[in-house]
Amino acid sequence: MSDGNGAAARSLDGKRILVVRLSGLGDVVLTLPAVRALRRAYPRAHIAWLVADSCREALDGNPDLDEVLPVRLTSLTDRSATLSRRLAATRDFALEWCRMAAALRRGRYDVVVEFQNLLKCAAFTALNRRALRVGFRGGGEGTHLFLSRAPVRKDVADHSVTNYLRLAEALGAKAEPVEFPVAVPPEAERAAEEILGRAGVVARDRVVLLSPFARRETKLWDLGRFSEVAATLARTYGVRVLCAPGPADMPAAEALASRAPVALARGASLKVLCALLRRSTLFLGVDGGPMHLAGAVGTPVLAIYGPTMMRWIGPWGSAGGSPAASGVPSAVAVHIQDRLPCAPCHRRVCDHHSCMRGLPASLVLAAAERHFGGLLRGEVAPPPRPPAMPVRAG
Repeated sequence: MSDGNGAAARSLDGKRILVVRLSGLGDVVLTLPAVRALRRAYPRAHIAWLVADSCREALDGNPDLDEVLPVRLTSLTDRSATLSRRLAATRDFALEWCRMAAALRRGRYDVVVEFQNLLKCAAFTALNRRALRVGFRGGGEGTHLFLSRAPVRKDVADHSVTNYLRLAEALGAKAEPVEFPVAVPPEAERAAEEILGRAGVVARDRVVLLSPFARRETKLWDLGRFSEVAATLARTYGVRVLCAPGPADMPAAEALASRAPVALARGASLKVLCALLRRSTLFLGVDGGPMHLAGAVGTPVLAIYGPTMMRWIGPWGSAGGSPAASGVPSAVAVHIQDRLPCAPCHRRVCDHHSCMRGLPASLVLAAAERHFGGLLRGEVAPPPRPPAMPVRAG
C-alpha cells in the first residue's frame, strides 16, 4: 500500500477490512465516524468489526458494516472488578483469544485497523499475520510492535474522534462530514413509545433523560445532588425526567426515583435507549456510554465531568461542534477540573473524589439555564437531529 490517498483507495476498495475496537461503549460510539469514513472511501470493501459482546448491540444493524465479530470479555474497569473477577477475566481472555484465532484465519482479512491502542487489542490484531496491520504510535503499551504500520501518533491533546479520523485518513479516507451512524430499528422505537406511555409522557412533553451511572466509581456524582437537579428541572421548566438504568444500576435508580420526580424505563435495551434519546429534549449525565450515544443521535448533552480528560474523551459537540442556528449548543461539559491540581486523572479508585464531590448542584443548574433554558421551556426549537440510519439486514 502506498501512503498516497489515491493508491490507498485503489488498493483497499474490494478488500477485506477488520476494525479492532473492543470496548467500552462510549469509545465504540466515538469510533463510528472513522469507520463511516472508511465505508465512504471504499464502498465495495468488506468491513468487519471485532468488538466486546457487551458493546455489540451498538453495532447491530450498522449500515457501514458487513460483519460484527463479538468477543466475550470480562470488564476490568467497572466497580465490581475484584481480584477473583480479574483472574476470571484473564482466563476468559485466553480462551477467547484461542477461539478467535481460528475465526480470524478463516476471515482472511487484508487490512486490520486497530483503533484502541491497547495491548488486549494488539493481541487480537497480531493473529492476522498476513494482513496489513495499521494503528497508532504512542500510548504506552507498545502496541506499535504488533503493527505493520503506525502512520499516526496518538495525540491526547486532541479529541479521540479526531485521532480516529486521522487514522482513517492515513488509509485514504476523508474525515468530513463527521457522522455517527447508530441504527435504531422500528421495534425499538415502538418499545420506547410504550415506555413513555407508561410513564404518562405525551407527545407535547419535553423529556430530560438522566443518566447518573458509570462503570468507574470515580466518575459518579452524588445521587442526592442528582435528585436535587432532577426535582428543580421538573419544577422550573415543566419537563418530564426519565432514567433508563441497566440491571446493575436498578437499586440506585429506585433510590433516585424515591427522592425526585423521575420515571424509570425498566429493562430498556441499548437500542431502546437510543430511541428514548432521540425523543428526549436534553441528556443530563456523567461521562459514559449513554452520554456519547446521546451525542451520536443528535440529542443536546449536558455532561458532568470529573476525573477524565475532556480534551480526549469529552462530549464531541463541545470539542468539534458549534451551536445550531437556534443558538442551542450540541454539548456542554460542567466540571471543576481547573480548580484541582490532581485533575484530570486515570484513577479507578480515589480516596477523596474532589472533582465530583466538589461540584455543586447549583453549577449544573446554572449551566442548564444558561445554555439550554430556552430549549427546556419550549421557547427555542431543538437543533435538527441527524436522519435515522437505515438498519442493515442480517
